[in-house]
Amino acid sequence: MTRVHAKSIKRVVVRGTNWVGDSVITVPALRALRRVLPDANITLAVRPGAKGIFSEADFIDDVLVYERKNAFSVVPQIREWRRRNFDLALLFQNAFEAALIPFLAGVPLRLGYATESRKPLLTHPLSLRLQGIPGVRTLRGSSDFNYSMIHVIFETGADLQAARRHVGERLTALDADLPAGVTPRLAPDAPATGQVFWYTVEGAGYDLGELRDLQDWQIKPQLAGVEG
Repeated sequence: MTRVHAKSIKRVVVRGTNWVGDSVITVPALRALRRVLPDANITLAVRPGAKGIFSEADFIDDVLVYERKNAFSVVPQIREWRRRNFDLALLFQNAFEAALIPFLAGVPLRLGYATESRKPLLTHPLSLRLQGIPGVRTLRGSSDFNYSMIHVIFETGADLQAARRHVGERLTALDADLPAGVTPRLAPDAPATGQVFWYTVEGAGYDLGELRDLQDWQIKPQLAGVEG
């Protein structure tokens, strides 16, 4: 599997989801992509109904409308993707066709979920192997440059030892699909009340030291004084 080097990515195409509600949910992921690739040109390919959501978004550079009238509609889309010479295709949409377009367009890096038998069309298939574990209620993921976290939330009353064993087995099976040097690790158990509120401290014009001072001397003492 080819390693993805952020500095070598200049032109990115993101295949957005088909429905308006799903498109709104992808906004945080698109913002994270912009943080990871601040200098890349990011094109979002969406259906006409979702174009208005992103028409003035500051985290993408261009919106490419994909009107699918019939099965042959993929042909002009493939030609356009090839003409734009994208370095990376990130597929939020899970259909087979979404992976077929960048494959036939010759996009060298193609990332997406390995659903609907489309794994051979992807250079970096994202496995769904943590799905289907007995007792799992929710899977939540978050990623940024150089790290990715997956929270596996089990139903109340689940056997924690069995749960850890099942998750550990799935992580071990992932090794063959991960880039060289990437090793998944199972974190300690976290009770339901152990993670209540996360926040970040950000501000234009502040360096990391100033932000840390704000966190340690202003924000943290006030939060610590909240009852309960």
